[in-house]
Amino acid sequence: MNRVTRRLPAMPVLYATILLFIVCLLVAPSSVNGASLNAMLPFAAVLAVCGIGQTLVVQQRGIDLSVTGTVTLSAVMVSKLPHGDGDLLWAVPAVLVTGAVIGGVVGLLVTYLKVTPLIATFGMNAVIGGLVLAYSGGTTHRVPPGLSAFSTGRTLGVLNLVWLAVVLVLVAALVMASTRFGRGFVAVGANIDAARASGLRVSLIRWSAYVGASACYAIAGIVLAGYVNVPNLQVGDGYVMPSIAAVVLGGTLLSGGRGRMVGTLVAAVLLSQLNQFVLSVGAPSAMQLIVQGSVIAVAAVFQSARGRALASAVRRRLIPTQAKAVSA
Repeated sequence: MNRVTRRLPAMPVLYATILLFIVCLLVAPSSVNGASLNAMLPFAAVLAVCGIGQTLVVQQRGIDLSVTGTVTLSAVMVSKLPHGDGDLLWAVPAVLVTGAVIGGVVGLLVTYLKVTPLIATFGMNAVIGGLVLAYSGGTTHRVPPGLSAFSTGRTLGVLNLVWLAVVLVLVAALVMASTRFGRGFVAVGANIDAARASGLRVSLIRWSAYVGASACYAIAGIVLAGYVNVPNLQVGDGYVMPSIAAVVLGGTLLSGGRGRMVGTLVAAVLLSQLNQFVLSVGAPSAMQLIVQGSVIAVAAVFQSARGRALASAVRRRLIPTQAKAVSA
């Protein structure tokens, strides 16, 4: 029963995704044909990987605005550092370490210097933007053929990027649900004071959220570079709002605590297909931002209502118990 109830919060986004595909099939069939799905799924997978990172931060009651910069820097680095497939063996780890270091710096600002997450990540994103320009010199480079082959290839008929997103989501969900670290991570996000009183290393756990998040953005940047082959200096633009929307739609509360990794994955597919549908019906590209913003607002309203209902239910159960204790 507990396993079922844990999955329920992710179900609404699954139903919404199924409904969206039905609407697309009826209104804009071209948005769900084979070519359209093949064009949509790689970007949905990249968004899902970014969403995993954003979920980690939201679980610790933060919002990460450094997604754009980290994805772009990672894409630029992995296209400029290696001079062939052989160099990928050290270039990819170097990019991942760079991403983790960025997250580590942000984590220090937030957890130890008490900088607001929005301010810390916004400032870091600006710094990364400058690093991208300085490192690239304003020029673009082609990624090694091996990386491009991986990002555009398939395994067992399924896109490699889809496999990557699914594996990362399952690993993250398993760590959160089945390890001591994961349970402590959830506890800190749910109630910092209680977690500190129980002996958990609160600052270290919160810091690790930003390290893990930036590592996810680095992975997203690497595979995105491989997919587009020649990443430009704006390749990471447009992933901040969708990553937040995926987290909220997926069922992770902005108030922190338990994350819904599978829900984030499903929401990434929903948002990517929604963008495809908007463009298929001839709406301007600016409509994508309007739709994404509206989705976040509506999902936040439902989250707030759900949170109030849960709090009310807890109070109704506690009051009779307290009354019995007093009468006894």
